[in-house]
Amino acid sequence: MELFATTAWYIWCRRNKMRVSEPVVPMSSVAGEAYQYLATYQSGQPRPVRLAKRKNIKWKPPSTGMYKTNFDNAVFEESGEAGIGVIIRNSRGKVMASLAEKILKPSSVETVELLAARRAVILVQELGFKNSIFEGDSETVINSLRNGDRLKSFIGHLVQDTLSDVNSLRSWSFFHIGRQDNAVAHVLAKRARLSFILIFG
Repeated sequence: MELFATTAWYIWCRRNKMRVSEPVVPMSSVAGEAYQYLATYQSGQPRPVRLAKRKNIKWKPPSTGMYKTNFDNAVFEESGEAGIGVIIRNSRGKVMASLAEKILKPSSVETVELLAARRAVILVQELGFKNSIFEGDSETVINSLRNGDRLKSFIGHLVQDTLSDVNSLRSWSFFHIGRQDNAVAHVLAKRARLSFILIFG
C-alpha cells in the first residue's frame, strides 16, 4: 500500500517537474526510484506496533461510468504545516490521478479536512470528470457537505465554496468512510510533508 502511494506521488512530482522543464528520471526508472525513496524513508522511522488484523476492510470501486475520489489530511504540528492527499479511481479500481500537497496549517483539523475536500473537487474538475463519489473519514465534515449546514460557523465559507464547486459536476455525492478504508489518501497526505508548500484557500 505504501509503495503504491509513494509511486503515485513520485509520478505526480515527475509530471510537475516536466511542466517547468526540470530534468526528470525516465519513466522506466520511476518504480525503482520510488522503492528506494520509500526504503530510505522507512529506515529512519520507528517500527510500527503490530495490531490485530481487521476484517472486512476493503475499498469498493464505484459503478460503471463513475469515479471515486478519496481525500484526507495530515497535520505536521512541529512545522506548522499540513498535508492534503487525494486519489481518484475508476470503476475498475484503476488510479486516474493522485495528489499530495503541503499547505500552511489552518486553525483547526476540521478546516484542513474541508480544504482537502475542496481540493478533491477541484482536481476532479481540472481533469474533466463529470461524475464522482467523494469519500472522507471526517464524519463532521461529510455531514456538513451532505446537509449544507454550518454555513454560519467559522468554516461556513469553506462549506459553501466546496458545494459551489461540486455543483458544476453532473453527478456527485459525499460519503463518510472509516480511516482504514481511506488509507491510501492518508498516506498521500503524510507524503506531502516532503513536498513544497502551497498556499491554498
